[in-house]
Amino acid sequence: MKTPPAEIIDRYSILILKKRYTNEVDKEYRLYKKAYGKLLKKGILPFYLSALMEINEKIWQLESDIRREAELPLEEIGRRTLKIRDYNKERIRYKNIITEDFGGFKEIKINHRSE
Repeated sequence: MKTPPAEIIDRYSILILKKRYTNEVDKEYRLYKKAYGKLLKKGILPFYLSALMEINEKIWQLESDIRREAELPLEEIGRRTLKIRDYNKERIRYKNIITEDFGGFKEIKINHRSE
């Protein structure tokens, strides 16, 4: 099955962050970079990657802070977790916009906190 454009862009944005923060470049990164390049040639706008990069970076930072700060009060962990949920809601919204414009399957959450 062919990977939908929204999934390629989202995964590539996460792999760019992984490369930035861990300096890891692996086969998966190169594969998604190539797939993203093909999407650009088909008219996918770089804006979509920028938007998902911004959202995924905020999620990355919040999750990293939670893992790094072992002594966080539960209230603060809960606050950050709710922010992650809100950013994921925005991430899904962008992925669905890409899907509407370029094909694939919409991501639908039922009885989910990110609705």
